[in-house]
Amino acid sequence: MIDSLTTLQTTLKTTPSDPDLVLTQTYKAVINGETLKAPIRPASQQPQGSPKGGAPGTTATVRQEIDLTNIVKRLELDAEKKRRVNWELGLGAGVHNGKAYGIVSIQRNYRPDRGVELEVHLAPGLKGTEVKHKWMY
Repeated sequence: MIDSLTTLQTTLKTTPSDPDLVLTQTYKAVINGETLKAPIRPASQQPQGSPKGGAPGTTATVRQEIDLTNIVKRLELDAEKKRRVNWELGLGAGVHNGKAYGIVSIQRNYRPDRGVELEVHLAPGLKGTEVKHKWMY
């Protein structure tokens, strides 16, 4: 969701050459508790002609501020998922029928939420392997 705040104000012109419309837009996001703003250069529309009787007329001012914090948070989350480690190595120990053995494993994460692991069991007189598919939540 994008939050936005728009205000409209009219004021009397001091001279006929003052702009009819002043538009100011600002984009902001709060990142790690710090507010960052990216203002867009204000645009003014000059009058096409003087109002009747040569009076200056009015200027309409539109100010719009758009909060992009939620979009930035989503982009940061997506970037974090892409930075996850693709390969994992592991060492461990196990026991089978009262005999201890060593474990060596390697895992390949082929997507941020999925991986395949190969585990090799090593001990004198005992050899075994395991292959696992993993879903990460």
